[in-house]
Amino acid sequence: MADEQGTGVSTTNEPVEAQSHEAVASVDQGTTQEPQAPKPDSANKLIKDFVKERGLTVEELIEKFTSFEDANKTATERLESELTKYKAEAESATKELREFRAREALRDAVNALPNVYDPSTVVDLAMSLVEYDEAGKPANIEDALATLKERRPKLFPAAAGSGDGGKGGAGGTTDTDLNTLLRQMAKA
Repeated sequence: MADEQGTGVSTTNEPVEAQSHEAVASVDQGTTQEPQAPKPDSANKLIKDFVKERGLTVEELIEKFTSFEDANKTATERLESELTKYKAEAESATKELREFRAREALRDAVNALPNVYDPSTVVDLAMSLVEYDEAGKPANIEDALATLKERRPKLFPAAAGSGDGGKGGAGGTTDTDLNTLLRQMAKA
């Protein structure tokens, strides 16, 4: 094939053209050759040449390799630790977002209800009843409030009535305005 200096000059007696045809033919027939592992003697020679070239001893090379391996382990462990930390932070942020969404939905629903004794307490108590869909959004706000209303009816008092059994106020008249009532009270 080509010489070691990369000049493209063949080091065998066969022409370059014949060599390339043989390589193509072996690939076409599916008989590619796997690279051979170096023989122990040639591997030892490669190591010795490398050590000699770098001005190291074999022991120094082993020490450097071991320290490099340890550094890689340390970096890997550090990255795994950071990954675990970031996963925990992401889970925490997801939980906070989910709870925030539920609280806001509960606040809106409670504010729309008439006669809620203590809206913030209702929201706090209803939070434990909220269920979430796959996207992490609250799925049962109305059901949670209905369940809470059954369990704690004092938080949802009935609307105050007139106390006259439904007759419509003083003297049975329903179209009296506030000024008229005040005048009637002042005369009495």
